[in-house]
Amino acid sequence: MSVAQVPAYEQKVRSQRKEPVLGFLLCLLMILSCAELPFWGGMFSVSLQARMDFRAFYTAGLMLRTGHRRDMYDYPTEYKLQNAEVSRDATLPFEHLACEAILFMPLSLVPYKAAYFAYLLFNLSLLWISALVLRKSTSGSERLPVWLLASMCLLFVPTQVALMQGQDSVFILLLLSSAIALAAKDDAFVSGAMVGLALFKFQIALPVFVTLLLCGRLVFCAGFLGSAVAELIVSVALIGVHEFRVYLQMLRSMSIGLVSGADQARLAVRPADMPNLRGLIFVATQRMLSHSSAELLTIFFSLGLLVLTAVFARKIESLQHLLAVSVCVSLLIGYHTLAHDWVILMIPIIVFLSQSLFSRPRAAWGVALFFSSPVWLLLQPRSFFLLSFLLIGFLAFLLWLSHPTYAQREMLACK
Repeated sequence: MSVAQVPAYEQKVRSQRKEPVLGFLLCLLMILSCAELPFWGGMFSVSLQARMDFRAFYTAGLMLRTGHRRDMYDYPTEYKLQNAEVSRDATLPFEHLACEAILFMPLSLVPYKAAYFAYLLFNLSLLWISALVLRKSTSGSERLPVWLLASMCLLFVPTQVALMQGQDSVFILLLLSSAIALAAKDDAFVSGAMVGLALFKFQIALPVFVTLLLCGRLVFCAGFLGSAVAELIVSVALIGVHEFRVYLQMLRSMSIGLVSGADQARLAVRPADMPNLRGLIFVATQRMLSHSSAELLTIFFSLGLLVLTAVFARKIESLQHLLAVSVCVSLLIGYHTLAHDWVILMIPIIVFLSQSLFSRPRAAWGVALFFSSPVWLLLQPRSFFLLSFLLIGFLAFLLWLSHPTYAQREMLACK
């Protein structure tokens, strides 16, 4: 074979490796586009819109704009405003840092229904931008078409949940995607700062930070602390020290204080609906252990998983891969992660799929199959906790793929 023929031959081989996986993904996307039609129907149901999570964000922006910022976490005030401005349904408390409410102030200028659809369009634009950013985080030879990545982001089942609920998970996806793109350029400090901006959802941001800290990525951690502390200061300045203490008390009620079914209904928190370690342990032990014992067991296993992951992840050379792995860790050990938070799993899915599709087809198949796993949300809507098993397996799979020894062996096998 002549030298001139080598590039053409390699291109043909690379194309043959990717075609089966891409064919599977395209078929899956077509199936999902049909199966998820009920989600889109729910978005246009007036009765459902009023019960979406967006009512908590809308009310928080309204309170900040109308001078009720000192009562942002006061349940009676939230109850009164949500009944007056949205509907007379169950009150959903605002449970994030106060600075996030700034994003929803402009939306509070219009009626709830109009704000809901405006935020839906905003989230769809963020999805497209996230797909562009994730595409740029891979090298030129590994880049997949942006339409394919955007379709995957849109039709990923957790994305549908986030869009319908009017959640902020898509914004978190954009922040973490930007961090991944910066990590690909070895800009660890700014990458950490982008993750720090996600502190308003600290149950995701903090596990990412701790994982990187245990792995010795100090420059990344310095960037995280810079933006996170600034965000915390802004939040306290907005609501005052007293109301911030009320916020901390509410967080305590949502964790160790969540004893009875009445508490779960009032705070709109059901651990059984969480696809993480907390949900898994809650369901497995609710008839055997007290609430406090189950919480201690959750803390023990969460710390154990964090340390075990850090031990293996310290061998990962790529900051981009390490950050993608830490996203999985955050969803598993975050004390309050729900189905819509799984949107951020598009980060490790796209990063590892793009980088393995041409050179490591077996790895690409594993990633593609995991992309299809949240279909379980459609089949068993009350068994979300079982998804934690799939995520634990995916985390172990990513650690294996990122290990230098495996990467070198697989590259040699494909030559």
